[in-house]
Parts: sequence; C-alpha cells; structure tokens
Amino acid sequence: MGDTYFIKNIKCAYCGEDNDFEKEAIKSGHVGLPYTFEFGGEFVCEKCRKKNEIVMNFIAVKLRSRRKLK
Repeated sequence: MGDTYFIKNIKCAYCGEDNDFEKEAIKSGHVGLPYTFEFGGEFVCEKCRKKNEIVMNFIAVKLRSRRKLK
C-alpha cells in the first residue's frame, strides 16, 4: 500500500485556471484532493468543466547548500 498525497491547489491542463480543493476537502475531513501512485487522481475543472488526470513526475534539482555528497 502506497502513500496518499493531498493536493490543495492545482492548475487545469486545459484552461490554466487554479482549482482550490482545500475548502471542499475540509468538509470531508481531508486536507485536499487525494492522489496515490496505485490509483492516480483526477478532477473536473471548476471553470471549464473538463476532466483532468493527475500525474506525478519526479525531476532532479540542484542542491540548495554547497555540502558535498558522499
């Protein structure tokens, strides 16, 4: 069983508008829109009403400090 991530705000892939899930999620006792690796996630945009699929991508980023890696 994997971890569940709760998304509070995400932009629509079609119209680019922000979708705020925090208010609605508080009513259901969650912190945001749930996302898991096993089941993924999806939502319908509040503005354009199109269905979006959520995909989690991992990217490499530069370290913030100058510490040396072993």
